[in-house]
Amino acid sequence: MSQVTSAVVANELLGLARDENRGLTPLKLVKLVYLCEGWSLALRDKSIIREEVEAWQYGPVVPELYAKIRKFKAAPVSHVESGDGAASDDQKELITSVYNAYKHLTGMQLSDLTHQPGTPWSQVWDNNNRKQVIPTSIIQDHFKELAAAG
Repeated sequence: MSQVTSAVVANELLGLARDENRGLTPLKLVKLVYLCEGWSLALRDKSIIREEVEAWQYGPVVPELYAKIRKFKAAPVSHVESGDGAASDDQKELITSVYNAYKHLTGMQLSDLTHQPGTPWSQVWDNNNRKQVIPTSIIQDHFKELAAAG
């Protein structure tokens, strides 16, 4: 299973939401993509996205994805320009599982969830407002612990 861009994952999530007449704001979409990455690392031992995740003030963010969707502000995202690439059936299965597990939470609730003490974000966040890469190994360890606690 090769990695895809965060935009491909985002569009899969948007399609699932559309099927249920739900909207996904940029905040919620960014957090769901991060959760897909975390659970892919924990359950499949591999990244689902090509890009790195950074610790920003409001939690983990894939900067390339945020740049494409920030224009929507607090409104639902309609589509993310993703270029080439499509998710495999295995990736779609993981994305669907993550979506179904977290769809009931708002963007702010997901942000709060990713800000808990001990989360990858909390381990690397620098209060001087500097955006730092969250190492994949930290994300993987955290989500493996969540899976074990399950």
